[in-house]
Amino acid sequence: MLNTEDYLNSNLVVSELNRSSYIDWKFSFMHRPVFNSRVEREDLDPIWHEIFKKYSLDMIFSGHNHIYERNLINNLNYISVPTLAGRLSDINSYKFTNNTLYHNLIRGFIIVEIENQKLTLNSYGYNEKSGKIFKFDNLTITK
Repeated sequence: MLNTEDYLNSNLVVSELNRSSYIDWKFSFMHRPVFNSRVEREDLDPIWHEIFKKYSLDMIFSGHNHIYERNLINNLNYISVPTLAGRLSDINSYKFTNNTLYHNLIRGFIIVEIENQKLTLNSYGYNEKSGKIFKFDNLTITK
């Protein structure tokens, strides 16, 4: 988990990624997203996207914005995980790009399953009125 609330040491991350060449699936977990759709929030330093691209990460997960968002940028999957309990963001404070494949202002969670060379990400929402959970997005990657 990368602490994006403080100085991020890219040398330390690169050192770890250099040792990961034998790993089939590579993920990054961070609080703030690399690319930010919220108008009043800045993107992280672009060096992070270049590092993730160089080391062929499969998914980059973040939170912070309290919205579900899935972007594909230079063949990298960026997933902003929705909040289950926190305050929902105002959808009008976002500016989505052509890279945004899916967005939803909803409470929810994700489940990622890996079986051999197949990864499945399922995104679930929570209907506060009915108390029911429902699937609203999914993504499958096969290597």
